[in-house]
Amino acid sequence: MKIKLIVGIGLLFASISGFSRGIYVDPLNGSDEASGNKKEPYKTIKKAMSIVAPGDTINLLPMIYHESIDFYGKNRVQRTKPIVVDGHGAIIDGAVPLDAANWEKVGNGLYRNTNLPKIYGFDVTRWGFFFDDLINRMNRTSKGFKAPLKLPSELNNNEWTYKEDEKAFYIKIDASKNIANCNIKAPMLVNGVGFGGCSYITIKNITSTRVINDGYNIHGDCVGLYFENIASMHCGDDGFSAHENSVVKVLPA
Repeated sequence: MKIKLIVGIGLLFASISGFSRGIYVDPLNGSDEASGNKKEPYKTIKKAMSIVAPGDTINLLPMIYHESIDFYGKNRVQRTKPIVVDGHGAIIDGAVPLDAANWEKVGNGLYRNTNLPKIYGFDVTRWGFFFDDLINRMNRTSKGFKAPLKLPSELNNNEWTYKEDEKAFYIKIDASKNIANCNIKAPMLVNGVGFGGCSYITIKNITSTRVINDGYNIHGDCVGLYFENIASMHCGDDGFSAHENSVVKVLPA
């Protein structure tokens, strides 16, 4: 495996914006039936990604998004016409509130759920619940120490566990509270921004957080990937992970 991570101070493709088609996303006021221009933006990143072509710039309204920027399978390689995604300060947040209807009360403050995804094939060490937006990994990490999972009966308030034989997650809260009124979230996105064998793409001004796997996940022999003013935190595995023969450039803010 060969990975090249080059830190530079200039943006090679800064001059291309003059002949890029602008695609706009506004999750509050947009519509996926709209034209996608500045006056009539799309509602979802997914819609913008479905029509983006070499030379285009996707502009995100600087808000919180609960959907990934997914370039897997989009092998549109044009060195002279890179695709740009400018978040303008947007946050890709993989954690969403629990659906109380999916949680069965099985004890004093103890709840059970068999409807959460089995982490899409990833090990449970990449999982963590967020109680009042504070992550609890139960002293387990994907690449480091892995404390044994507790039995459901051993849980303290704001703790969780997983039972493989039941395919079930358990969480424990203050017995005086109702789970529907608690601020508990779980990661549902695998990666914040993902690439698979695609090249000549620039990602700017985006924070990726609280995903199951990586904030920025790069696979395949990608070249010409540029990242400017990005951040990643509270991810199940890595903040930034480049694999195979990927060649990327990370630019400072």
